[in-house]
Amino acid sequence: MQRDDVVTMFTVGDVVVARRDWKSSFAKVESLLRKADISFFNCETAYAETGCPGLTPHGAMPHDPRGMPALVSAGFNVCTLANNHCMDWGIDALVECRERLEGMGIAVCGAGRNIDEARKPAVVERKGVKVAFLGYCSQGPNWSLAEENKPGSAMVRAHTLYEPYDYQPGTPYTRVSTWAYKEDLEAMVEDIKKAKEQADIVVMTDHWGIHDTPVTIPDYGFEVGRAAIDAGADLVLGTGTHILKGIEIYKGKVIVHSLANFLLERSIAREEGDQRMLLLKSSSKRRDLYGPFHPDQSKSLILKCIISRAKVERVSYIPVMLERSYNPEVVPRHDPRAEEIFKYIEDITASAGLSTKFFWDGDEVVIDV
Repeated sequence: MQRDDVVTMFTVGDVVVARRDWKSSFAKVESLLRKADISFFNCETAYAETGCPGLTPHGAMPHDPRGMPALVSAGFNVCTLANNHCMDWGIDALVECRERLEGMGIAVCGAGRNIDEARKPAVVERKGVKVAFLGYCSQGPNWSLAEENKPGSAMVRAHTLYEPYDYQPGTPYTRVSTWAYKEDLEAMVEDIKKAKEQADIVVMTDHWGIHDTPVTIPDYGFEVGRAAIDAGADLVLGTGTHILKGIEIYKGKVIVHSLANFLLERSIAREEGDQRMLLLKSSSKRRDLYGPFHPDQSKSLILKCIISRAKVERVSYIPVMLERSYNPEVVPRHDPRAEEIFKYIEDITASAGLSTKFFWDGDEVVIDV
């Protein structure tokens, strides 16, 4: 029986809608996503008519706004814009994208016209339960940081130290250490404490980690995630690695180190021969920015949370398979691919040194808190 005092929230990872036939983008998952009271995603591009691709080393994501109705059709109502692609097409495109999303009824966190707007939580209320979302980016580029009078994203940047294992000069084996900028971490903690005064539940999201690399979670990921929980966050969601990562339980709360891709589509411009695609192509050093880079990037999930005013009562995930980083498909337990995803998440969690346990409940996998 559905309770009147709890909210169902679905969260997914990185999303870029770009195909001409946008109605088919979420065709295999839309009916499920629309059942949630709150549905969150990472908006991995700045949809806009304005802007041109900059000299970003990672290449510019497609950003044609014609596919945006798919986001509403799928039931999404809150997102983060804090990611390494939010400034691919310049500051005007970022501002236009935020305005378009809000105009469609999608609350936005993580990026905005200035640093105050970027750090402001998106508060969504359902059934008397207020949930605040805060978004940050740790992957850079650092020039996308919002400032007092400059659009951009909220960031929790990190230092990197490469230290040789051996004392012999020139040894090829190094230990990689990372830690968050002190001022950025302090700002995030302050934001969480303020958000906790405005809402019952606080969700902190960070676009962090190492792209396309299985298992590895950098030091700062543990540092930032745990600092968020210590500050009062009730759930921490990682995006940006384009591949699933381990799931951590810290002080009885869940830290998902990566929600992975959910829908990264090819460009409408590519399909139609738009000349702007030539600019996008020339700005990228990758031959195919949107195909999977590792076989395990076909595995994904929809995180499901049952939330009351007091706490996040239950966290589970629904297995999802992707076709070339798009076309997400829910995989029921009787499908052998569901067990494959279950075992994979168990393995990468244990390999990251985490002791989290999981168990099946129907077609969902419950995270044992």
